[in-house]
Amino acid sequence: MTGTPAAGGPARPAPAERGRTVVADRAVRRIAERAAGEADLAGRHARVTRGTATVRGSRADVAVDVRLPYPAALGETGSGSAAGWRPGSPS
Repeated sequence: MTGTPAAGGPARPAPAERGRTVVADRAVRRIAERAAGEADLAGRHARVTRGTATVRGSRADVAVDVRLPYPAALGETGSGSAAGWRPGSPS
C-alpha cells in the first residue's frame, strides 16, 4: 500500500487503490425525474408520471414518462425537456 500519511495517522491508500463510487439505479432515476420535472416549458413544468434507470458501469439507461401542460407543441417541448438534462448539455 502506497500513499501519503494523514496528519498524525497512518498512511492513506493511493487514490487508485481506494475503490470506486457506485451510484444506485434508484438515485439515477430520481435525479432524472427531478430534472424532467424542472424543465422550463415556457414558464410551466411537465408532470413526471414514471421513470426507470439502469446503471451499467459508467453508463446509465434512463427513461422518464411525463405529462405535458396543455397546449404544448410536442416536438419542441420534448426536445427542450431532454436537452435540459442530457449529458454534456449546457444548463
